Amino acid sequence: MTSAVLAPFFEIDVPNNRPRLFAETLAEFGPVDVYTTAFDHRTKATRPDIQVPGIRRIEYVPSPPYSTNVTPARMWSHEVFAARAAARFLRRRASYDFVYANAPHSELALAAFAASRSRVKVLDVIDIWPDVLPFSDRFRRVARPALWAWRSLFDLSVASADGLLAVSDTFLAEAETHFRGDPRFARRIYIGGDKLPVGGAPKEDLFTIAYVGNIGHLYDFDALTDALSHPGLRGRVQVFVVGDGDRRRSLLETLALRGIPHQYFGSVYDPDEVGSILGRCHIGFNGYLNTSASFSYKATTYLSAGLPLLNSMGGDLWSLVERLGIGYNYAQGSSSELASRIADATDSNLGKMSENAMQFFERQIDHDVVKGKMRTFIEQIKTAKHVGRSA
Repeated sequence: MTSAVLAPFFEIDVPNNRPRLFAETLAEFGPVDVYTTAFDHRTKATRPDIQVPGIRRIEYVPSPPYSTNVTPARMWSHEVFAARAAARFLRRRASYDFVYANAPHSELALAAFAASRSRVKVLDVIDIWPDVLPFSDRFRRVARPALWAWRSLFDLSVASADGLLAVSDTFLAEAETHFRGDPRFARRIYIGGDKLPVGGAPKEDLFTIAYVGNIGHLYDFDALTDALSHPGLRGRVQVFVVGDGDRRRSLLETLALRGIPHQYFGSVYDPDEVGSILGRCHIGFNGYLNTSASFSYKATTYLSAGLPLLNSMGGDLWSLVERLGIGYNYAQGSSSELASRIADATDSNLGKMSENAMQFFERQIDHDVVKGKMRTFIEQIKTAKHVGRSA
């Protein structure tokens, strides 16, 4: 079985990258070609032509650069990538038995699926654009026709797929309303990752909140800094920041101006280094604004280090935090509620939550568990569609 993976956010050095893990699993069944962008969304630089053992070819498709994530230039870059990747894929479509694409880039998935009617076509829902993007209510009202057309691309790509995966039950339920394939091949598989080596370093003496990932406009930093400025928490809590993004400077300036203890580590990708940083922390910040997303890469990172969550994301994570005791939920944008949750985080509570977090990680998120679920899914759908033989 020969497969194509269409994934703009295909990361080699990020341990929990979803399309890379699926591509590695597909490679157990035969040759895999990956089509991804040559422009790195994280570093804002052109990526080198790095290949991965086990994957036949990673093709880096040239895409226009952009300097910030909240800009029309970013959307233009994504659209150009989708058009160019689709063109390259179409020239070789006859050689593929299995086609994997992921949302939010629904236009690329739709183009590839439309040209691959006799192949196995799998859509993996990681995000749903424009639904999860942080548009204001006013903008959504004004731009309703354009947003409806944009969302329709997602609906059509789901309807064109033979198999449907999603990173959360919330996304799966939303997508299933448009799925026309066999219900057996519509499944939720959480974002997978490797357990981080947290090492033997003790927790910080000062209560420490970790933030890992993109420092952008989706995240509830205003509520966090306001909460840590409350009289009862001022000077008693510090923040470890790992990552980079459009709001890095403003976040660090706000922390400094308000006298909130913090350390900034920059962008760190080495699992040993990330693990050693998170091992010193007490809880991970998963605060979001104006988004209906329901499971995040950063939550996977925190859980892989046994860190409970400070969470405002709805959907699956909200339910899991409540049901499994893996952290504290607070209402998006509510600094007072967030401050109360931080004040509630005693050593005894956090110890039990940390145990719960690691148990959930080992049952549902561990790399080998997720890869096993992916392997079973691929085997079953290819058998049902009478495609190829296992390598």
